[in-house]
Amino acid sequence: MSDPGSRQMRRRQNFVPLSKIQTRVPTPQQLAGARSAAASVEGECIPALEAVDCPECYTKVVEYLFGATFLCDTSDTGKAVTFHPQV
Repeated sequence: MSDPGSRQMRRRQNFVPLSKIQTRVPTPQQLAGARSAAASVEGECIPALEAVDCPECYTKVVEYLFGATFLCDTSDTGKAVTFHPQV
């Protein structure tokens, strides 16, 4: 522990209890909408969850962090997916 008189800044840390997090996984309708939006501009997109490999004990954390994220091959595809009404 540091000296109380020192002026060192403490690091800020955030903890999210696994029992409290709510995962955000895209619905089949959102997946279909994202794929059709990407196809409309001749691009490709996948849910970020398909690109992340982790031990099963961390699945809930990864779903919390990346569940609502899509990976797109171009910025035009990303814009089409982002602003598609079904996504």
